[in-house]
Amino acid sequence: MRQEVLAEAAGEFQTPCYVFDLDRLREDVAEMKTLLADRVGLCFAMKANPFLTEDMAEMTDYIEVCSPGELRICIEQKIPAEKMILSGVLKEEQDIRELLEKEKLPHFTAESMDQVDLFLCLSREYGRNVELLLRLTSGNQFGMDEDVLLESVDKILQQKYVQFAGIHFFSGTQKRKSEQIRKELGQLAEVCDRIWERFGLKVPRLEYGPGFGVEYFKGTKKWGREEALAMLSDAADCVTELHFPGTVTFEMGRFLAAMCGSFVTKVREVKENQGTRYCLVDAGMHHLNYDGQVMAMKTPFCTPLFAREGEEEQNYCICGALCTANDILIRQYPLKGVRPGDLLVFERTGAYSMTEGMSLFLSRDLPAVVSYCKTEGFRVLRSRMPVYPLNKAADRIL
Repeated sequence: MRQEVLAEAAGEFQTPCYVFDLDRLREDVAEMKTLLADRVGLCFAMKANPFLTEDMAEMTDYIEVCSPGELRICIEQKIPAEKMILSGVLKEEQDIRELLEKEKLPHFTAESMDQVDLFLCLSREYGRNVELLLRLTSGNQFGMDEDVLLESVDKILQQKYVQFAGIHFFSGTQKRKSEQIRKELGQLAEVCDRIWERFGLKVPRLEYGPGFGVEYFKGTKKWGREEALAMLSDAADCVTELHFPGTVTFEMGRFLAAMCGSFVTKVREVKENQGTRYCLVDAGMHHLNYDGQVMAMKTPFCTPLFAREGEEEQNYCICGALCTANDILIRQYPLKGVRPGDLLVFERTGAYSMTEGMSLFLSRDLPAVVSYCKTEGFRVLRSRMPVYPLNKAADRIL
């Protein structure tokens, strides 16, 4: 995103603030869809960035919804039910009841036999046809073992309201080896074969989360856009080679959204303590979350929105505004002539940063969240919001 646009955002919406580049996002998604062609569909896991849900619903085939709150977001933004996949390790019965009372239903997933039984019971009670994906576990608390999944298919085939819609599988994020993706797709193809052998049933759909990696830090082993897209293309090739019986959708969040985000913060103080130079900014670790960061030892992509070429370059420890010694964003970063009022931009913050941080800590305001595109300019997705009312004890009547 152009630096003048980010500087304008800082002036209009105060710092710190998140800015999502919709032009970049559309370009990225279009490039991925071109690589996938008609071989694989795209699903956006909205947990990565719920603020992009409405836009991503236009760009992708499905939206994965993982909580009652995310469901409310989709309903209020009028996301078509047929575009939603209601997932999540726990599901509230009341939420399912409310959906079954609506004209059109989303796709559902079941992560346990108990959830399968719940859908069987409620679909019969309401007389509604439900499309149910069964989640296969990767060895953690999510999904179910294959034998339980097969038992679930058997149960579903013995009644008339719930349709077995396919298999849902996700094993983790930040993968950087095509071999791992190919291994998982091969294993899923074998499960599809066993379902065919046992029930004579072709699996209608595979909802697969490949978990492609995003490079957040400088100085690490090269992993750029070219390598990531090559891995995406290879995964689609693997789908073609394995001849899956039904349709295949890649469910992604971080990989789709990370690169479109910028986080703008302002330098408030510059000082030196016992030989270490400190640059204090109005953001903090409660605003930024880079997967893989530990004690600020890695250097994220950061761009100063100022240029003082005649000044000496010096290393600074960039710290946030929280009253904790842990609030270090970058332990050493070279800056030339940095001064209070200067702006710094932390890049690749389009996924998780705005929601995963401990944003209630110390009752500091939530930053504004805005999007930008050349044709429409800025759009406020969330105004700056005070946090202290959430941390204040409610008035009591004794």
